[in-house]
Amino acid sequence: MAFFACSNPADGGGAGGSSGSGGTGTISISIGDIAGKSAWMPTGVNDLNDLDHTVTVVDSSGSRQERTGVKVDSPPISFTVASGTCTITVEGYLGTELKAYASVRTTVSPGLNSIPITMGPPGTYTVTFNSMGGTPVSSISVAHGTTIGEPANPQKGYVFEGWFKEAGLINEWNFTSDTITADTTLYAKWGSFDGSLAVGDTGPGGGKIFHVDTTPFTVEGYTGSFDSYTAHYLEVAPENANTGVAWRGSATADVQIPTATGITTFTVATDPPADMIGNGRKDTQIIIAFYASPVTGSHTTAVTDTAANYAANYRAPSPNNTLDDWFLPSSGELNLLYQSTSPTNYSGMPTENVLWSSSQDDDSYVWVHYFLSGTRYEYSKHNTTTVRAVRAF
Repeated sequence: MAFFACSNPADGGGAGGSSGSGGTGTISISIGDIAGKSAWMPTGVNDLNDLDHTVTVVDSSGSRQERTGVKVDSPPISFTVASGTCTITVEGYLGTELKAYASVRTTVSPGLNSIPITMGPPGTYTVTFNSMGGTPVSSISVAHGTTIGEPANPQKGYVFEGWFKEAGLINEWNFTSDTITADTTLYAKWGSFDGSLAVGDTGPGGGKIFHVDTTPFTVEGYTGSFDSYTAHYLEVAPENANTGVAWRGSATADVQIPTATGITTFTVATDPPADMIGNGRKDTQIIIAFYASPVTGSHTTAVTDTAANYAANYRAPSPNNTLDDWFLPSSGELNLLYQSTSPTNYSGMPTENVLWSSSQDDDSYVWVHYFLSGTRYEYSKHNTTTVRAVRAF
């Protein structure tokens, strides 16, 4: 059993400090024999003392330290590490063959912490590839201590710049020398727009690309949910989020969402806001937030079955079901979708006559798109029609 203790002299070792606040700490590690090992230790190996142990520590800064040849009941070994989360692995080797393994993640915090690590046989681990909004890449299972082959590059319409070890995209994975010692997630890094996706192509979400802009447009952010970002593509979901849905859901009356919330509102089909793009995702969140709390004259309890809710909660069929940035399109975004469904681009989607938008007219009406003619017109919030989600990336 391996034990380590963490102390943080930078924080004075008192109870009032907090983990991850900066500075360094000291971890002291020792390895002891354990019971029950006969169930998995190989024949001829009497105890863990027959093995040479390699102890590896990776701290919160990504710094890696390693000691080899550590024996059971050897004097404790110490590491100075950055405060915050650290990962400790212990590998027991008989010659060059790995026979025992353990791993733990802990937080280097003020005071003294003792956490036992129970040694066990080397396992098989899952490597997950997070394509960061690109086309999905299947996970794989690999044996402990092995390298992995580089998968085919995912696609996103941007330059692919490799797989990285953390979501912050700091340390690139080396497929030649890096080995798997635990369940691992690798993250795709994307560079500049490359225009490799065209209208009618299948997008990362499994739907169809219906708009490509060589000049990036801004997707408006929503406080507490997501920040504004730039995008070049709009993708429509491969299926309806729902049909026969009232825009206001089960609310009992039509009321206007205040324009002070920032929701896109216009009363004439030719008004400039009618053709805005990049506003649908923000408006979707405004609608959800408005109906989530009681409003006098509209609803006395939270309403979670609005058109916006269905769009935001949509998930495409597997393997594209990891993307969660779908939204109810604005009137301008729906107009682009209508324009793209001509035979010269792609046909047959959507086949519904009328689709909800996230753009408001007044207290009783919102804007919809009639896909048989391309007409934009007002529709009562209590009427029912189809929700088709889109995403911008």
